[in-house]
Amino acid sequence: MKKFFLLALVLMSSAGYAEEDWVSHPLTKFEVNEDSGRMKIFTPKYDYIELDCMSFINELSFVYNNTLERKVVVDSYQCEYLGEYISEGIKNGEACLKMDIINNKLLFEDKKCE
Repeated sequence: MKKFFLLALVLMSSAGYAEEDWVSHPLTKFEVNEDSGRMKIFTPKYDYIELDCMSFINELSFVYNNTLERKVVVDSYQCEYLGEYISEGIKNGEACLKMDIINNKLLFEDKKCE
């Protein structure tokens, strides 16, 4: 009986994660700092997301409550592409960031978040 309870608990826990893997965040606007070359991207979930393509290490920084919550390193080609892609998507009113926090994956889409 004890083994069955443990198995059921594991199955219930893993089933909950499968549904919650991807979280969508609409991207609402962006600002580019011409001096630093950094782009601030705004979304309701975070204070901002900063795309830094000018530093030695290119990265996306996620800031929540004035605290760095996470960083994602991107290569220089990805960084340049992301900047253009995000700015065009926001200008067209259709930009979405999907995050898989468990597997540490990001997906940017040029459509409205579902």
